[in-house]
This record gives sequence, C-alpha cells and structure tokens, in this order.
Amino acid sequence: MYIEKANINDIDRLKKIYSDARKFMSSGGNAKQWKDNYPPEEVILNDINKNRLYKCILDNRIVGVFALLFEDEEESYKDIYDGEWINDDPYYIIHRIASSRDTKGVGTFCIEWCVNEFNNIKIDTHDDNIPMQNLLKKLKFHKCGKIINAEDGTPRIAYQKTK
Repeated sequence: MYIEKANINDIDRLKKIYSDARKFMSSGGNAKQWKDNYPPEEVILNDINKNRLYKCILDNRIVGVFALLFEDEEESYKDIYDGEWINDDPYYIIHRIASSRDTKGVGTFCIEWCVNEFNNIKIDTHDDNIPMQNLLKKLKFHKCGKIINAEDGTPRIAYQKTK
C-alpha cells in the first residue's frame, strides 16, 4: 500500500468508498455520524482543490481515502472540554477517513502514514463509532476529551498522538 494525493479523476471511486463506509457505519450502530450522504461531492471536490485529500492505493486500486487538514483549517479543535490536548504544538487533523470493505488494514495504514509524516496528529470520532475508537486505541492515540463538531454541532471524542 502507498499514499498519494487524490485528484479529480478519482471522484467516482472515492464516492463509492464513502458510500460503502456510510453503510458499514449505519449497520454497526453509527448511523448519525455520516448521515445525509456525507461527505457530499462538493466537500470531496473542495478537499481535492485544496490539495488535502489523499488516497491509499493497493494493486493499482484506490482502497482508502482521508483528508489531512492543518490546524488553522478546522475550528472544532480550538476548544476542548472534559480534558486537554497533549500539547499546543502545530498539528494536522485527519478527517473523513474511509476504506474499502474488501481490504483489511487500510485505516491502520493511513493513520500510521500520517503519524510517520507529521509530528503531531489529532483526530475525532463520534461516540457511536466503536470501530474507530478501537483502532485509535490500538494505534496508541491518547483520548484527550471532547470537541464540538463545527459542521453539525455534535460532540466528538478527541484524540491526539505525537512523536
């Protein structure tokens, strides 16, 4: 597996991966996090245009996708409650991570790639997203507290990992 920037030619495959991820989350008791066809095509295109959408490739096929935002691109992480961040150093945020259901280990690979590339990574997830919470625990992310998602106003569990 390897990671590279996504481009406009990838849009149909990325939409399929996100669609499959929504079905997986809904069937696992997490129907609220990515409701209403999230992320819509305009969000995916915006991520591509801002050069912050990445794809994971295995055997010449896209098997995963995630957005990687720098700290000033996301307001939700400015305030944390019921805890605190590990540090105030510059950080990147992983958002909208999804993987093909037929390929194991994609989420782990993508998150580990981010951690290896950058010194300080933050990520959040919904209370009902038990698979992501388990993955972040396995990858030794520190549960820091809660943030309020700027897009829909819902609380999210906030995690951080530093080198």
